[in-house]
Amino acid sequence: MSHSIKIVRERPNKSGFCPLYLRITINRRKKDIKCNIQIKPEWWDETKGTIKDLPRVTEAVIAKRRADNLLTEYKQAVYKVELAGQAMNFDTLLAKIGGGDCNTTLVTYFKMTIDRMLQDREINEKTHKNYLMAIQNAEKFDSRTKLREFSTEWLIKFQRYLLNTPFDAKGRMRAKSTVHVYMTYVLGWLNKAFEQELIPKDPRRGFKKTENEFIREIQYLTIEEVNKLQDIFNQGLILKSPQFKGIRRGDVANSLQRTLGRFLFSCYTGLRYSDNSKITWDHFEGDYIKMKTQKTGSVVRIPISSPLKELMQHMKLQPEEGMPLFPNSGRASSVDGHLIRIMEFAQIPKHISFHCSRHTFATMALTMGLQLNVVSKLIGHASIIMTQRYAKIVDRKIDEEMELFDPRKKGNPGPKPFRGGRLEKVS
Repeated sequence: MSHSIKIVRERPNKSGFCPLYLRITINRRKKDIKCNIQIKPEWWDETKGTIKDLPRVTEAVIAKRRADNLLTEYKQAVYKVELAGQAMNFDTLLAKIGGGDCNTTLVTYFKMTIDRMLQDREINEKTHKNYLMAIQNAEKFDSRTKLREFSTEWLIKFQRYLLNTPFDAKGRMRAKSTVHVYMTYVLGWLNKAFEQELIPKDPRRGFKKTENEFIREIQYLTIEEVNKLQDIFNQGLILKSPQFKGIRRGDVANSLQRTLGRFLFSCYTGLRYSDNSKITWDHFEGDYIKMKTQKTGSVVRIPISSPLKELMQHMKLQPEEGMPLFPNSGRASSVDGHLIRIMEFAQIPKHISFHCSRHTFATMALTMGLQLNVVSKLIGHASIIMTQRYAKIVDRKIDEEMELFDPRKKGNPGPKPFRGGRLEKVS
C-alpha cells in the first residue's frame, strides 16, 4: 500500500501570508489537513517543497521547525500503525498523528495538545501553566467523557460549571473574564480535534461564550486621562505633594513617580509588563522600538511617537548599551499597588492595573484612526480576533457619544468637545 506526505503551500491570502497544509496520500487518495502555519511567499523553496533555512528571520525558523515536527510526527504515526498491524487508512493514521484516537478522553487530549505545543515552542512555560489551570478545571468538571462522545451540551454545561461553582474552599467565584479565557482555550483545542476528525461535531456551532460580559470588564484610560497623567508626571506633582513630605514618604513619592513613568511608557507602546521590564537601549532602532515579546515570541516594531519622545525627555533616561530602561522592576503586584495610589491622586475613578496600559494603547490607537490589522501587528497579537475586542469597545463608545448628539432634543448641548493635548482624536 503506497502512502506519502508533504507540506503544501496555498496562494497568499488577504494578509499576504500563505497557509500551509499537510497533504496525506494513501493509494492515490488525497487528504489536506490544516497546519495552522502561515508563511511569507519568499520563505518558500519551490525546488525542495519546504520552507527555506533563514536563521535571521525568527518567524521563518519557528514555522520551519513546526512543519518539520509535523512530518516527523507522521513518520512516527506510520510506524505505530504498521507495528500494531492496523490497516493503513486516513482514520487510523490521523488518530496517531493527533496524539490519540476517538476513545481518548477530552482532558487527556487537552494535556497532550498543550505538551506538544510546548515541545514545538508554540507556547512558553508561563502560557503552558495557564493552559494547565484551564485543564484542571475541566478535569474537576468531567474527566471521563471521550472525544467521540463530545457534544455542544458538554461545552454549555462546562461554562455553566465555571460560572456557578466556587473555585476554592472560601467560596470565591471566578470572574467572567477568567471564564471567557478558559472557554477560549478549550474551544481552540476542540477545533484542532475537529480538524483531525476526532470529534463528531464542530464545537463552534450552537455555542456562545460570555463575550459581552468579558468586554465590559476591560479597563482602559481615555486619551484625556492619559494626558492628565502625563501632566502630573511632567510637572512632578506627586513629588511636590504635601502628602509625601518626609524621608520615608519621599521614598514612596519617588517610587510612584517611577511607576507612573513606566506605565505611561507602555500606554504609548503597548508593551506587556514582562517586555517593559526587559527593554534595553539595544531595542531602539532609529525611530522604532523592535523587540521579541516574551509571551508569544512574536517580533514587534513600534514607532516612537511624539508623546513617547516627550515622556522620555522628562524621564531623563541616559542611553547605555545593554542596560534596561527600567532597572529594579520589582513584582507586578507591587506596581499595581502603586497604580491604585496614583489613580487616587489623579482622581481617576478606575481600577487600573499595569496591563491596562496595553488596553489603553490599543483603544487610543483605534480611536485615533489606525486600522485594526495595524494595531494587531503593533501589539503582537497572534490573531486579529484578539484585537477585535478593542474595536468593539471603541464602537460602543462612539454609540454612547452619538446618543448625546440628538438635534431633536431641545437644550441638548451634544457631546463634550475634545480639549486638545498632546494626543488628538481624528475628526
